[in-house]
Amino acid sequence: MTKETQNALTVLVGVAALRLGLTDAHLRYVKPALGPWLVVAGVLLVLLGGIGLVRDTRRRATVDARDDVDAHEAGHDQVDGHEHRGPSVAWLLTLPVLAIFLVAPAPLGSYAAQRNSTRLEAPKAKFPDLPAEVRGAVPLTLREFNLRTFFDDEKSLEGKTVRLTGFATPHGTNEVFLTRFILSCCAADGRPIKVALKGLRGPRPSADQWFEVEGTWVEPTTDLQGEALIGRAAELVVTSMRPVTAPSQTYE
Repeated sequence: MTKETQNALTVLVGVAALRLGLTDAHLRYVKPALGPWLVVAGVLLVLLGGIGLVRDTRRRATVDARDDVDAHEAGHDQVDGHEHRGPSVAWLLTLPVLAIFLVAPAPLGSYAAQRNSTRLEAPKAKFPDLPAEVRGAVPLTLREFNLRTFFDDEKSLEGKTVRLTGFATPHGTNEVFLTRFILSCCAADGRPIKVALKGLRGPRPSADQWFEVEGTWVEPTTDLQGEALIGRAAELVVTSMRPVTAPSQTYE
């Protein structure tokens, strides 16, 4: 691979990083806080690759001019066997970069959720007061709903109608979970957070379809206070369920 090819690839990678960082596209891969760092990395890569391209282009022009003079003085039209260019197949390395522009992968969904287990640690601090009700229900993330279900001694969810948003993850013949992923850094370390939906009526929800669900809390039969929550899901008795559009930020 020639230096020009290497620098061109560096520029392409930088442009890809800029595109991800400046749009919502990066939310499919990393946490929102890492978006600005993608922009910084993209700018640096574009600058480094661009400077290298200019430098190598000028150097090649100088070498070619000198070779032309040498060939002319020797009485030849060209210098045989003088070739610096690498194999053209090296440009195939651009395909993974171009794929970011042309084929954006979907965020983690039900397929990944069925093959990964939930793990949440008991919070060390006391739970804050519940958010104010909106349209008669308390809006919560799936993570907080699970934490309050298994680790809240005061049972703050008792008697409350809550509102949760996530995608459907069918399991087995009858079970359906409402699911979202949480990230420590990026999609590679994503972990599913699930809520088992009880009392569903009508057709079974399709996998990966997004819903806003309202329902009442079900007290767990096992007390996990002080332990890690592994592979379990809180339960919600559904009172209403309506399809919604997937948010731009699908991860909690």
